[in-house]
Amino acid sequence: MASQHTKHGPSDAEWNEIQKVASRLGKHKSAGMLSPNATPLDKTKYDLCKKLLVYMREHELTQRELAHLLGVVESRVSEVLHYRIQKITLDRLVKYHQTLNPRFALKVA
Repeated sequence: MASQHTKHGPSDAEWNEIQKVASRLGKHKSAGMLSPNATPLDKTKYDLCKKLLVYMREHELTQRELAHLLGVVESRVSEVLHYRIQKITLDRLVKYHQTLNPRFALKVA
């Protein structure tokens, strides 16, 4: 898989390829996969989880360091990084993003 890594992380196409490979490797249980019929709410939560993962990688943070920045326990960050969107509320994800970037705003179309 050729990667065109940008400062914003993998493209959507690269993420889709990563998910396919993870699924083939039997790792789909370790990271939540977004259903093809996902609701708009689930898609938004998934996207916000992905953005936190990209933030962590771009800033070369460990899971523990990100938890410290967000003021939460490491297991909560693990849920986010493994896309356990059924365990995470949208308002909590928005709060995490606002903690890292006070100007963060979620736009609803």
